[in-house]
Amino acid sequence: MTSPAHLEPHDISKRFVDTVWRYCQAALEIGAVDPFYPAASVWTDADRSFHSTNAKQAVEFVRARNDVTNINRIKPGIAEATRAILRRVPEMVFVSSENEKDLSALMHLIREKNIPYAVAREGIHPYRALTLIRQVI
Repeated sequence: MTSPAHLEPHDISKRFVDTVWRYCQAALEIGAVDPFYPAASVWTDADRSFHSTNAKQAVEFVRARNDVTNINRIKPGIAEATRAILRRVPEMVFVSSENEKDLSALMHLIREKNIPYAVAREGIHPYRALTLIRQVI
């Protein structure tokens, strides 16, 4: 997608990516020679398929449990689930744990806004949180 012509002089996205990529390349090079530096993961087609299937199963768990006909109402992942709580009208939040440190801000919002939630660790795996937003009528 190209920027509108009048914004092109202000577009720094390519410069930003090029700058960040230099750091990525350096880290990848260090990882290739230093056994104590974490090497980059290499995903095979089987890895991608496995993770894609698990992610779809988590969304299907919420869809089936709540008779959802539009999966766009299901917002998977901690960031998306949090954003849905802040910007939408949540119907229910599914979390992997009430006490997980990475979910503490989300749980605070859930409790503060009195949003119904369910702990469903196995059902929503690999996600740690999913928010089901209310259907707009």
